[in-house]
Amino acid sequence: MSVRREALQILKNVSSGAFLSEELNKSKPENISLLRNITTGTLRNKTYLDYLIKKNSKVRFKKIHEDIRIILEISLYQYIFLDGIPDYTIVDEAVKLTKKVSHKGSVGFVNGLLRNFMRKNDLSVNLEGRDYYITRYSVPEKYYDYLKKNYSKEKLEEILKLNNTEDNFTIRTNFTKITRDELIKSLSSNYNLRKDSLTKSGIIVEDPKDIFKTEEFKNGMFYVQDSGSILISELLNPKEGSEVLDMCANPGGKTTHLCEILNKTGKVTAWDIKEMVELRENAKRLGFSNLEIEKRDSTIYDKKYEDYFDYVLLDAPCSAIGLIRRHPEIRYKDVDLESITSTQKKLIENAGKYVKPGGLLMYSTCSILEAENEEVVAEFLEKNKNFEVIKTFGKDTFKTDPTMEADGFSISLLRRI
Repeated sequence: MSVRREALQILKNVSSGAFLSEELNKSKPENISLLRNITTGTLRNKTYLDYLIKKNSKVRFKKIHEDIRIILEISLYQYIFLDGIPDYTIVDEAVKLTKKVSHKGSVGFVNGLLRNFMRKNDLSVNLEGRDYYITRYSVPEKYYDYLKKNYSKEKLEEILKLNNTEDNFTIRTNFTKITRDELIKSLSSNYNLRKDSLTKSGIIVEDPKDIFKTEEFKNGMFYVQDSGSILISELLNPKEGSEVLDMCANPGGKTTHLCEILNKTGKVTAWDIKEMVELRENAKRLGFSNLEIEKRDSTIYDKKYEDYFDYVLLDAPCSAIGLIRRHPEIRYKDVDLESITSTQKKLIENAGKYVKPGGLLMYSTCSILEAENEEVVAEFLEKNKNFEVIKTFGKDTFKTDPTMEADGFSISLLRRI
């Protein structure tokens, strides 16, 4: 199967609810890098590409068959954003693919639209203000509205641009086995590496090809994790010998980090509604046995653990809108915020009861929306006067973003008085 035909199938699957990363992991074409580039780039720019199709099509957009729309999207993406692919190749590949999936009329439509577009070369978005940014950078309205409210125009544009670029590949040093400087030295003969700017243990790898085959990985010297995610456990920073609860642990990156910070002392209890096979495997590879894993629904309160834990991490299920750079399909998924925040409020109420007096509760999400963070925490504090906020970098709720070389996480640290 050709790269573009496979790209078409993957994007159709994503449109039906599949996750891009899982679809790409199933694919093994010879040119996997081009496949990854086309699918990821098309999704990152889909709203913009659809706008250009509407602008140049004589057929109403809603009347264009899904296969034809996606063929046009991937063709325009290659023309606008990829260097080194001749225009005639883009058109020729689009026509060949259209012949395989549709009829003669569609072939003429695709050929004509692409040639006309390339002749005009009009990449402009004739919209203003909010509509311009949402269209040009293909972002959800709620995401844009949050940035507009909380950032300067320059910072807003910088974040929007970075969200449409390649995300960082970051690894977390396992300090129980090696220091960050030693790990950089060990890997530097085969990789370009640099310390991230946000954490004590993160290392950004520029080209991570075959990094999972290295002895360093096999021997548990590092774990792949975004800088924003690493920061959460570093800020909670449990003392050695403590009892720690990770309430929504799967897939376990923060859980193993908490085990590491405890320096193999104390215990981390990991709960999640899903089976945590990956967590068990990684804990073994990283060398952590100070871990108790239990499948359970954390929205159901268990009085047995009341006032039991020194530290509780609640990395709550969320809209995941802060991950749109890494997982571009999130931009287009329908989100029931009311249902999500209802679950978050149940979870944080339970979390507060599990924390010992004097203990710490970390509430975090991979969303930047206030409804899932500041508003959830504010309602919790209103009901629970025995908790206070510990400011993080001077803020009640600290947020990471792509300008910090991280995904979009929100972090609120609370202490039980």
